[in-house]
Amino acid sequence: MKRATFSQSYEIHNFRFSLATDCEELKSGLGLLYPAMAAKSGICSAGWTVQCFWNHGRGVRAYRIYEADTLIFETDDTVQLWDNLEWAIMARILQNTRHLIQLHASGVDVDGQAILLVGPSGSGKSSLALGMLLQGWKCLSDEVILIEPGENRAVPLPRSFHVDSRALGLFPDLAVKLNEAVCMEGRGKMRFDPALIRNGWVARSSVPAWLVFPCYKSGNRNDLIPVGETEAMTLLIGQTINLLDHGERGLETLLQLVKNCRCFRFNTGDMHEASLAMSQLIRQQPPLALCRDQRAGAGAELVYQN
Repeated sequence: MKRATFSQSYEIHNFRFSLATDCEELKSGLGLLYPAMAAKSGICSAGWTVQCFWNHGRGVRAYRIYEADTLIFETDDTVQLWDNLEWAIMARILQNTRHLIQLHASGVDVDGQAILLVGPSGSGKSSLALGMLLQGWKCLSDEVILIEPGENRAVPLPRSFHVDSRALGLFPDLAVKLNEAVCMEGRGKMRFDPALIRNGWVARSSVPAWLVFPCYKSGNRNDLIPVGETEAMTLLIGQTINLLDHGERGLETLLQLVKNCRCFRFNTGDMHEASLAMSQLIRQQPPLALCRDQRAGAGAELVYQN
């Protein structure tokens, strides 16, 4: 294998891994995968290398992905290259964070309070998180949220954002902010470092205060519908990646999460308006914990006056 022209170590929740390539054209793309996780070089638990070569049989440039010294994927399609590389990395990250409950969700933070946007692919959760990032929120993740079992805390899993022509159409301001520091992946897909939008975009571990289950469909009007604990629990279980790893304790953690959050379904067809609606939500529906504290404080004051 040729000498790497790019090599970088990363760390997330005590899992260290490295990425390397001998292909000049892939350097910027690799560098944009996980810039918020970048770490000093050192011993890593896993590593991936992307090698370029000329496929003489087909007369095209092609790529091989190695995990350690084992070939795991070969393609001449750059979209498949990035998808399979990131899937291999994410699978190992999830394997090494099995002690945390993993939700198929995006999450944003304001003042240490988090909105978790829970839903399957295509529900609009990542686009909604992007819209809120553009408004100045911090981000926990655009795809997977990690919850500490027994603790009402969401911890970040930051990666670069993926956007396509549809997303750029939803957020015209975003196109203005993007410059040459993007990686074009083909078929209209690109990724970018959210630091282009704002420095310090990664949230610290946050207390979930709102659970929102979005459903994006073009033409939908914005409709925020409160849901009860039973429905919220059912929806949350359906988007929990590793519930079997945690058993009864995992169910107890999810139930506590539901009880401590205000829960809503959110139908939307306009991501810009949807982002504004989330900002209105935190003003009109303050965290339950804050309301409890205020009631407790008022009660204590009333007893004192009597």
